[in-house]
Amino acid sequence: MAALERVLTGPGASAAAGPGAAPAWAALLLERRDRTNAVLARARATGARSEDLRAALLDLGPLVETLAGDPAFARDRSGKVDALARAGDALVDTVVGLVRTRRWAGPSAERTSVLETAPLLPAWLAHDPRGTLEVLVHGAHHAAREGHPDVWARRLVAAASDPTAWPSAPGDPMATLRDLGVIAAWRAGVVRTRTAALAAARRVPARAALIALDLAADADLPAALERIEAEPWWWPTAAAHPGQARVMARLGGFRGTGGPWVRQPRVVGSRGDGWRWDVETDAPVAGGAAEHWLVAADAHGFAIRRTTRPDDAPAGARPGLDCADGAFVLAGSPGRLPWDDDLTGSATCGAVALLSRASSYAVDVVVADR
Repeated sequence: MAALERVLTGPGASAAAGPGAAPAWAALLLERRDRTNAVLARARATGARSEDLRAALLDLGPLVETLAGDPAFARDRSGKVDALARAGDALVDTVVGLVRTRRWAGPSAERTSVLETAPLLPAWLAHDPRGTLEVLVHGAHHAAREGHPDVWARRLVAAASDPTAWPSAPGDPMATLRDLGVIAAWRAGVVRTRTAALAAARRVPARAALIALDLAADADLPAALERIEAEPWWWPTAAAHPGQARVMARLGGFRGTGGPWVRQPRVVGSRGDGWRWDVETDAPVAGGAAEHWLVAADAHGFAIRRTTRPDDAPAGARPGLDCADGAFVLAGSPGRLPWDDDLTGSATCGAVALLSRASSYAVDVVVADR
């Protein structure tokens, strides 16, 4: 039996749930039958289950029906592979790939990006369905791991739907979409994209960048980016406390309660940019080596990962915070620590400091408002 028939008419199939409930999708599957058969056969040969493939293809029905009703996907009756057929092929390839890697079942971020976010970008799908789906799936994956995928999708769609993003933007439109995805990811909490996002915000049309960043339409983008780059914890809409230094975030924690560390962390240095810091923990087992960690954090998100200490950032490369009886001065601004404890390590960079203390499995970010 052909792969497509086996998937769509196998055990558990029903007329109510079948492709007949989505006539445009059913017609497209029939039209692209040979190609789809080959894709399904390869997937099944590598272990994908027919019932999972069938469920995924049926999931695509409402999306394809929506696209079929959009003028950008008007059918070409001359027999050429038109926009809807190209989109259908890209959707099949993408979804089958996600099924094979077990990233389609349940409420996965990748599944949501295809079924809920893709229909909101019809012009992009018509222009380059495969490239658009790659941006959506890749971005949703990383936003789910390190940030907030719903925020990422909302900001990406808003920016990509602005007329300045495309088709009026110069250059490669897909490069613009990828850049907007990076900007939206940073604003959604994927802090490791910070440097790339700030560079991307200078490349894309200004209005689209402001939308992706969620800044006011009349904001001075170059000035805002310059200050954001210099001050990782500053944001135009955040409440300011000039002349004060305060704890802005507490990061990390004990692994048994969801944190990264099984030994208490010690801050040992800064990477010199105000948002990346080196931390050490004692060996988790007797006789083992100390573990090194990179803590990355700014106004929008944080990430902590095990790493090796780079040669250009040795321990103690940055000065620590002078503190007496809980009082300190950072970048000329006075402050007081909200706890009575001994510091075990600290590093400063500009108006930002990272502190570790004797009785905590967390590290504190202290920021001086200017």
